[in-house]
Amino acid sequence: MTARALKTLRSQSSKGFFLLIEGSRIDMASHSNDPATHIHDILAYNDAFEVARQFTERYGGVLISTSDHETGGLAVGRQLEKEYPEYAWYPEPLTHQICSTEEYAIEVAGTKNLTEDDVRRSLQYCFGMEDVTEEEFELVWENRENALLVDYTVADMIARRAQIGVYFMKGAS
Repeated sequence: MTARALKTLRSQSSKGFFLLIEGSRIDMASHSNDPATHIHDILAYNDAFEVARQFTERYGGVLISTSDHETGGLAVGRQLEKEYPEYAWYPEPLTHQICSTEEYAIEVAGTKNLTEDDVRRSLQYCFGMEDVTEEEFELVWENRENALLVDYTVADMIARRAQIGVYFMKGAS
């Protein structure tokens, strides 16, 4: 989209132009503390930025990249235990995710006649979670009609496995 927009604007403007490219889904993934989606959206923004950088290098112009704010407090390294400190992060769990936690939660909340097996299978399929605890499952199952709570719960499940992000689960310190 960036390449197409730049090509179109360059061909139609003899006086120059201004183009704003926003990575808005980065913000949405941060609100949910959905680490894998956040990373994928950042990478997509980086790709768009690179296209714009190459354009300005070739044709001239000014390129500015900035953030309007941060949400969610995504941080690498998360201490899950009370013992002092073992800050670690494990990015591998992020590689199994094939949809955003927000999309997943909306789908779960909007599906009638959902069974426990459906939810267990979908957590494994969408996020590669083969080790869902009963406590985690109960949080998703009990809140299955509330997309926001499912979104936050599943994002936290992923973040705990990767040891990044912030706390949302019941009983977390």
